[in-house]
Amino acid sequence: MKVLGIEEWEELFQPIVNTVEGGTNPNKDPSYQRFETYGPDLEFVYTVPPNLVWTVLDCDGDLIIANGFHHVNRFFYMVSSVPCAEGDEYHVEYYIQGEEDDEPEDDHIRSEAAHGDGVSDNRV
Repeated sequence: MKVLGIEEWEELFQPIVNTVEGGTNPNKDPSYQRFETYGPDLEFVYTVPPNLVWTVLDCDGDLIIANGFHHVNRFFYMVSSVPCAEGDEYHVEYYIQGEEDDEPEDDHIRSEAAHGDGVSDNRV
């Protein structure tokens, strides 16, 4: 397993902006890279090759990005423009409690991680 920081991951895999019509980024915010686990966002994610899909997971209050589709403890998906090599497994530290420098800029995400109330349990 390869462990990366968020900046290194962003540089290597270049996550894309969510521009899904009818999705969760209606104003087309150029910094919004989150794809939800339901509705048009999820429909789009299912059309993407699996080696471009990443899942943000809640791991005891820390947020970790893992390559591929995951359903248990998922917060949301991200999609990269650079594929992950087959057989590679990544662990990206997106938000680690107690490390203020690594907090996500999205206050909603930070609040969900701190309170544990943002875990989606949508079954597919």
